[in-house]
Amino acid sequence: MTVYFKKAYGLSLLVLIIALTVVLCVWFHRFFHPYPDSFKPGVRLGKGMFQKTLFFEDPRLDYVSDIKYGRFHPRRGLEYCIAGNMGAVFLDKNIQLVEFLKLKNERFPLVNYQIITNDSGECSFVGKKISDDLRFCVYPFELNGQELPFIYKDNYWVAAEGTSNEIRFPLPYFLDIRGTSVYFENNKPLYYAVLGKSGLQAFVGFKLLRLNLFIFDSNKQLIYNEVLEDEATVYCTAIKAVSSEGSTGQFLLVGGTSRVWKYTLADGRIMPAEKD
Repeated sequence: MTVYFKKAYGLSLLVLIIALTVVLCVWFHRFFHPYPDSFKPGVRLGKGMFQKTLFFEDPRLDYVSDIKYGRFHPRRGLEYCIAGNMGAVFLDKNIQLVEFLKLKNERFPLVNYQIITNDSGECSFVGKKISDDLRFCVYPFELNGQELPFIYKDNYWVAAEGTSNEIRFPLPYFLDIRGTSVYFENNKPLYYAVLGKSGLQAFVGFKLLRLNLFIFDSNKQLIYNEVLEDEATVYCTAIKAVSSEGSTGQFLLVGGTSRVWKYTLADGRIMPAEKD
């Protein structure tokens, strides 16, 4: 009887371990794999809607963590400032390199650098070590240049919750979410772009991270989704809407690995009118 009890107990324990393993695997899959194809590079929705081109590339940047456009030097004009976890570049309006700054900290090889500007436009770079305790980072959502709080709630990403500017995006949880509004055409409805990462969970940390770009129309309907081919790292997400001189609208800049991508409306593409 005792032998039978021991065998039954051992079998029950084995079944319990298997059941717990299955539950954990399902949980990890749902949490870190919010979309079935969130790791396979390519356009998942809205193919042909936008034109994607390489805006700038420099291996000294490494993972791009922030992008700004403005006047950063009293004796220079409008410039692009692009920060990575190893360095930062200043580009003139013709995308020509003006200056490179080395930012890499030898003690912490992975650092998230953000571009901070003061009232006079001068910028500095504030870095934070990338570690497991900082794995989940939520950036503000930029609406027409204004930074709004951005939180995850009830399967929605919500900007400026409880205010007249509240915006809700039906998206599952992603890593390092960041968003911005964008006018692809002047005098047309406003659109919204959200950038986040999906990660393949390993026993310790992540073994692969992919950037996922989502673009919503003015009615918060998803019209475009792309998984970028760039491998990413935790805590580095860069997206910026830019109005260049003499343009008929804004274009979207998205940071990748040592490079920045530019998104514009595809030739001949006209965005639909806003619904009443």
